[in-house]
Order: sequence, then structure tokens, then C-alpha cells
Amino acid sequence: NIIKIDNVKLSEKTFNKLIDIFKQTITSDNQLLSDKYSSFNILFQIYFSQIHDHNWSKLIDVLQSNRNTLRVHSDLTDENPIILSIQLNVMKSIYDGNYNLVINDILKLSDENIFEIKRVISFLRTIFEFDKFSPSSEFIMFCTYFCLNMTKHYSRNIKMNATDLLIKLTKYEIVNQIILNQLSNMMDCSNSDIKLVIVTNIDKIISNGDYKEYIIEKAKLDNHHLVIKYANEYRMENSNE
Repeated sequence: NIIKIDNVKLSEKTFNKLIDIFKQTITSDNQLLSDKYSSFNILFQIYFSQIHDHNWSKLIDVLQSNRNTLRVHSDLTDENPIILSIQLNVMKSIYDGNYNLVINDILKLSDENIFEIKRVISFLRTIFEFDKFSPSSEFIMFCTYFCLNMTKHYSRNIKMNATDLLIKLTKYEIVNQIILNQLSNMMDCSNSDIKLVIVTNIDKIISNGDYKEYIIEKAKLDNHHLVIKYANEYRMENSNE
């Protein structure tokens, strides 16, 4: 995250060295799934945040040719390495524009695949953070409905992170109104965890001021003290604008 958040500009030498290190980690037979997952994430951050040229198509070909190494050395005996396939297919999709393989991979997950769903949502939050990421409309729609479904998951962590990703997705006009309507419904029907995610991230929601006031008014009438607290704080901070 340092590369992205702190806007660090790597030297070309460091840039190429890091790519090589992460490529070796992903293609190695002796690395844990979690290390490969993290390496993919950082490769995406480097791709979206750095200005140096690199033959990314060749890197994708190398990773594709070593695809069998994406299925070994899981951290847990019952852990599903499908997340690595999802990451590789997203990298490929950035170049060919076809996200069908990514969608098919995600659809293979069931509610019981908690570790995998957490990683998928975390990965999606990482790539959607970058404005340079411009996926197909179909993939944006799919991710929206995937997140809406995950806000009903029995895992607290998954529900909250799916809601956070939905808020990020409001920047896309094609799903903006769908998400705004659902966030409003969540303020009526969801538990306090989801409401807190919405209220504490209200400034990140792409909408007009009236919508945000509407959400804050709902929050002020909530029966959870923290939801009310953050709603009042938002109102105080914006009262002089």
C-alpha cells in the first residue's frame, strides 16, 4: 500500500527489480498462497501507480505458462487457491477487455468459502481504488451485484467490506443510482455494522448533497448510538458549508 498511498515514485531500476521479485514469488513452487496473493496485489499497485514502461503482456504470458504453480502450497489444507486465478485473469482482462473468466471464477465461490470471498473483496477494493482501472461495464455491473449479495452474508467482515466496495463503485455512472437506492435501503433494514460503514464513508459516496443529507437524517433517527454519533458529527462538520 505504500506505493499507492504515499505516491512513491520508484526508480526504473527498483521498478523492474520489484516486478521480477514478485514474478518469481508467483511462479515459485515453494511459496505460500498468501505470499502469491500479496505479490499479485502489489503488482497491480505498481502497474497503476508507476510511470515506467514494462512489457506487461510478456509478464502475463509468463504467469499464464506457469499457471499450474497457482494451485500449490496453500496456507490452510482446505483453502481454495481460486483467488490467484481471479487475479491473473483480471490482469489478462485489462489487456483484452474480456472479464468473462474473472466472472466465472467468482461465481464458483459459495458462501462457505469465507477466506476466498474476503480475499476477492479485498483485491477488488485494491484495484477499484485506482482511476486508471477501467473495466468493462459488464464487470462493473457484476461486481455491484456480487457486493449487494455479499452485504447479506453471515460474516460480519464480508458484509462490511462489501458495503465499503459498493461505496467505491458509486463513481461509475452505470451503477450509481442502483447503489444509491440500495444504500438508502440498507439504512432502513441493515444492522448497525453496515450503517456505520455508510455513515463514516458518506463523503466518499458519489452523489449530490441532498442524497447525503437524506442518509444523515436517517442515521440521526437510528437506534444505535454510534450511528447517531457519526451522523451528528457529520452535520456539525458540514454546518458552515
